[in-house]
Amino acid sequence: MNPEITKIFLHGLELLNIKLNPVQIEQFSVYLQELKDWNSKINLIGPATDKEIIEKHFLDSLSVIAAFTSSGIKLSNPNLSYRNLNDVVADLGRHSLLDVGSGAGFPGIPVKIALPEISLTLLDSSKKKTEFLRHICKKLDIEAKIICDRAENAIKSSTAKYDIVVTRATAKLQKVKKLCLPFLNENGILILQVGNKMDIKNDNGGIVKKINPPDEILPGRTILTIKKKSAGFTLIELMIVVALIGILASIVIPKFAEMMRRTKEGKTKGDLGNLRSAIGLYYGDMEGMQYPQNAAAISNESGPVQTKYLSKMSSVKLGVQAHGDTNDINDFNNGDALTDLGNWGYVASSGKMFVNCTHTDVKGGVISGW
Repeated sequence: MNPEITKIFLHGLELLNIKLNPVQIEQFSVYLQELKDWNSKINLIGPATDKEIIEKHFLDSLSVIAAFTSSGIKLSNPNLSYRNLNDVVADLGRHSLLDVGSGAGFPGIPVKIALPEISLTLLDSSKKKTEFLRHICKKLDIEAKIICDRAENAIKSSTAKYDIVVTRATAKLQKVKKLCLPFLNENGILILQVGNKMDIKNDNGGIVKKINPPDEILPGRTILTIKKKSAGFTLIELMIVVALIGILASIVIPKFAEMMRRTKEGKTKGDLGNLRSAIGLYYGDMEGMQYPQNAAAISNESGPVQTKYLSKMSSVKLGVQAHGDTNDINDFNNGDALTDLGNWGYVASSGKMFVNCTHTDVKGGVISGW
């Protein structure tokens, strides 16, 4: 880091009441450079200045440490303040942490740098991003298990349970909880980093605490800690549920599933049209000289497309068993083979927006050809 960026980073650490040693500071410096080098090739985080990486990624990730000691996790000193980072390391050293949708390593890797004794697992469905995660962990000499898979598939194939699950929540709160809570052990804690646009008023309970990091560096950011709830049925309730399942399985479910799939496909086709219109308007304003330069320019809330032409990034909802709902978008070049991730695909050279799916729709047409 140059002196100016180092000053910004150290000031942010001071606001978060976190102290790092020179070795840890150097790890963040290496992380910054490697992230910029790889981002220029495979678009890990979209266009970003050094200052934006420091504040929106490094400091934002480190802000979750405040939630560790206020979350109800059984520590040797339950009144421990996160200001005493060495004590946090001692207490959390035997704890396991899963970062769901880690992307370029946030918030998992910065937390691992600050708390080196914690056991870290990074989960992301993008092969390119998990390749970077393996590279940067080796470069920083930190141990982490890296899984390339969708969260809904990973929970089915893994028996591992974690003390802490962290994620940057981009979907609705209930959906994020449903996706992440199964990874927790009985006493585990889910820590969500949410923005000020997240609707948390309608949550039906489970939030242990809300933490707001300093607005000076992280305006509009909220950190939620949520406990896993145990649920059960009485004997009568269980009998009723079993009976209802039998009825639904034989009569309702097949028709309902087809209806839901038709509805989802119709919604996705409409959203695809909106995205294409937004790209067309952007192209027109650029006097026909340039389409949005990459997928990040479309998906980033503060990017050129969403700030003027699109109210928000819509999700791909197909109702296909192989795919879940997602608002993820990948870059393609003309002639690239589809990766069938069930997400959005974008070709910057021609401004082409499509659905990255090789399955057929309810009418028998190939979804990628919509």
